[in-house]
Amino acid sequence: MSTYTYKLADPTDDYQDALGLLYAIKEDLHLANKEACAKIIDVCFEKGGIVLGYDEQTVVSLGGFFWGDPTEAYRDSSVGFVYVAAILPEYRLSRVFFVGLRFLLQTLKQLGAGQVRMQARKGDPYTNRLYSRFARPLGEGKSLRGDAVLTYGNEIEAALTYFEGRRPQVASETAVA
Repeated sequence: MSTYTYKLADPTDDYQDALGLLYAIKEDLHLANKEACAKIIDVCFEKGGIVLGYDEQTVVSLGGFFWGDPTEAYRDSSVGFVYVAAILPEYRLSRVFFVGLRFLLQTLKQLGAGQVRMQARKGDPYTNRLYSRFARPLGEGKSLRGDAVLTYGNEIEAALTYFEGRRPQVASETAVA
């Protein structure tokens, strides 16, 4: 039986693990090469952090975040902006992703975030459906890599209620904007 664990990654000790996971699924994330993967890891560690999920000793998931919304020049450090969420194919649609996302939100809350924002590609029905369960659409735009995306957001406490088995309170537009 597998043991799944999650942790806030250390930029020095865990860099290669984070890079290895992104590189393993680079096609799914539309990343051209290892350098493109490294840019994502670098900006997450520079502007926020990374949470890693493990099956025993193997990295199977990653959540990279920023403090502040990049479209607002990272001004509001009370916003935890989830920039990348990645999981190995054999763990998709499993509890590993659900629990990992909950751990990421809990980590953001513990580190001081009052709000969470995340983006999903417009053509990704699974991720859009998932995010809409605990956050509300805030608008359309382009990601830092130029992809057409929908941005979602909510108060962190309200978003966490979804992961506790309760119906989340979707924050009003003024509370998240």
